[in-house]
Parts: sequence; C-alpha cells; structure tokens
Amino acid sequence: MAAGEAAAAVAAVREQKAAYEATSHGPGRPPNWDVRTLDVEEAKIAADLVHEQAHNRRERYRVANRGLGADYHPVDLKTGVPVTADAAIERLEAHLTDTEEVAEQAGLGQRAKASIAKARRVLPGIKKTISFVIDQTRAAVANLGLVEHVAEAVTQCLVPAAYLERIANRAPTVLDRDRLRALAQERRDAAAPAAPELAVLAPDARAMVDATAAECANLFQRSSSCVEGRNGQLSLRHHHLHSISSERLEAFTVMHNHFTKRADGSTAAERFTGVPQRDLFEYVRARAPELARPRPGARAAPVTLH
Repeated sequence: MAAGEAAAAVAAVREQKAAYEATSHGPGRPPNWDVRTLDVEEAKIAADLVHEQAHNRRERYRVANRGLGADYHPVDLKTGVPVTADAAIERLEAHLTDTEEVAEQAGLGQRAKASIAKARRVLPGIKKTISFVIDQTRAAVANLGLVEHVAEAVTQCLVPAAYLERIANRAPTVLDRDRLRALAQERRDAAAPAAPELAVLAPDARAMVDATAAECANLFQRSSSCVEGRNGQLSLRHHHLHSISSERLEAFTVMHNHFTKRADGSTAAERFTGVPQRDLFEYVRARAPELARPRPGARAAPVTLH
C-alpha cells in the first residue's frame, strides 16, 4: 500500500469512528474501532517504511550519479588539487558500486543493469585519458625550463587554477560558478609561497607560463560531451548522412584548422602553433590550376514560345 493511500485509510477510519460515536445506535455489538485503527496504523507504518527506503535509494542514486560527473576530472573539484588516474578511477568505481547496489535493492530490470555495466567498461579508457593528460602536462611544464620546485608549483597550482576557471564557465548554477572561481583563485594564491620566483619572472616569461598552464588545462576533454571538438561538430551537423567521403572529411579538417576563425580573428592552427597563418583562400587560389575551357559542341537549340 502506498504511503499516501495508507494515510488516507487511517484518516477514513478515524472519521468513521467519530461519525459512529456521534449517533445513537440500537442493541448489538459495536464495531471494534481499536482493532480497525490498529490495522490501518500498522499498514501506514509499513508503507512509510517502504516509502522512506525508496526515497533513500533514490537519493543514494542521485548522489552517486552526480559523483560520477564531479569526479570525472583531472582535478578535485572540492580541493582544487590534481588527482592521479588511480584515485579518479577508485572514486568512479565507488559511485558505480553504489548505483549497482541501488539497482539490485530496487529490483530494476536487466536494461538498467546493462547500462551500469556499460559504464564500468569505459573505466579503463578514462584511466588512460587522465594518465595521458597528466603526462602531457608534466612534459609541457618541463619544456619551460623552470627549476624543479617552480615547475611543481605550476603543475599543482597554476594548471588546476586554469582548469577550474575553464569549467566554471560551464557550471550549471551561479553558486557553482562562484565556488569554482574562488577555488581557482585559491590555487593561484597558493603558487606564490610555493614558488616566489614566479612573481619576479620577466613579463614575457610569465606570459609563457600562463599560456602553458592554459594549454594544459585544455588537454582534458570529457568523452561524455557530444559536441566537443571537430569530430563532435561533424557528428552534430552531418548526422543525417550515412557516410562522409574521406576527401570531404579532409576538406572539413582544413577548413576547421585554417579557415574558421574565432572572434579575435585567430584560427585553430594559429592557436596551436603560435605562428600567424597565411590566408587560406589566397593560398588555394595561387595554386589552383587554370579553369578548363568549355567543351566545344553545338549549342542547345533556342526554345520557341507559341
């Protein structure tokens, strides 16, 4: 019996008892209102317990589901500290275990369990992605030629700060955005005592450090995003096509890297190499062959209107 129906049954029995007692009755045994009341109250207690258990399972599933999104990052969104691939996978596995237990307790079907199993099969790929980001970040910071403790401060403070600022712009609520930006500022402030040398770097050197931190923050792309990068854009804009020829894909790649510009006028190739690119149209026009002349032949007969 549902909790609402059980509460309604208790109220109905009490109303019936009050109505019975408010009227006079002839001889005969009266209804046993104590037993009736006890029965519906016990049913209500059982229904409330079932409802509470269902609510707890739902809340546990909601927390686990949110945890999957919150912990699928190379940075801890609560502390701002970079996480290792093993630590990230351990957290994700714990959330998946919670969802599996909730599915079992709720008696969900095979379709729900298959979805959870599918998510678990993705974990090795996620681990490789986070490991790749960590390795590439350390390599990029090492190329700056900084002393060891300064490079560590860039890796542990400036790169996480840049990443937090990046995802803060996509946070769902104002409170989340403000919290992530405040956490990013905390990580930036933590770099000063860890590496005082950063404050006295030449402007060009400091700009290079900040640009490297921003590039490292952009290395991580969540595989759950359906429109992240060029492949996602192609999937979104051309999903109605069964296939795209290799020549057309190559043309899209060239257009994306060398022709499409942001509001600041830069192309993807310029942002990647840091070197200004030649105008793509002029480049193609200078190398395009001369247009072939029309094929000789008889012209179409003129159309006569009657």
